[in-house]
Amino acid sequence: MAEFLVKIADEQGHLVQQVEHGYSESDVRERFTQQGYLVYWVKPQGIFSGGKVGLSRGKIKQSSFVIFNQQFLTLIKAGLPILTALELLIKRQRDATLRQLLANLAGARGHFTFAGTPEQVADIIQDWFTDGAADGFNIMPPILPAMLDVFSAEVIPILQKRGLFRTAYEGKTLREHYGLSWPKSEFPAAPQQAAE
Repeated sequence: MAEFLVKIADEQGHLVQQVEHGYSESDVRERFTQQGYLVYWVKPQGIFSGGKVGLSRGKIKQSSFVIFNQQFLTLIKAGLPILTALELLIKRQRDATLRQLLANLAGARGHFTFAGTPEQVADIIQDWFTDGAADGFNIMPPILPAMLDVFSAEVIPILQKRGLFRTAYEGKTLREHYGLSWPKSEFPAAPQQAAE
C-alpha cells in the first residue's frame, strides 16, 4: 500500500494531520469520509510524490554525498553487488537525509516509484510513453495481488480510454498474438501401435 498524508477535521473542528496507508487517494479519502471526518486533503507520500522527490529533512550536505560516492565506488570496484554495497552504506550513513534518500532508492531496487491517484499514475505512464522514454512498463506493486488488482481495475481502464492499452488480443495464445508459427518438434514422432 502507498502512504498518504491526510488533513482531516472531526465534528468538533479539531484538525489532525497524519500519515495513512491506502491503495489510492480516493480510497483514503472515502475511508475518512465514511467515519464522519471532513477531509481537507490527501497527498501522496514517499520518495516520488507527484513526480517530486520528497525528503523530510531538507538538503543533503555536499560533503556527505562526496564521501558516500567515494565509498560506493570503492565497494563496487571491490566486486560487491550494487544493492549489497548500497545497503551496507545505508546502515553506516550518518546524514539522516542522505540515509532516507538511499533507503528509498534501495527499497525501489533502482526502479522509478510513484504513488498517486489512478489518473496521476496514468498521466506518468502516458508522459513516459509519448515522450519516447519507455515503450512498455513493468508494474511491481509492493503488495500482491491486492495492489495489482487495484491497478488493473482503476489505471488500465484510463489507459484504454486514452488508446494506450489494448482492449483485446488478436490471437488466443501469445504465439498467435505475435503471428509466430509453431516450431517443428525436435523429437521423433512416437511410433503408432497397430490396433489389434
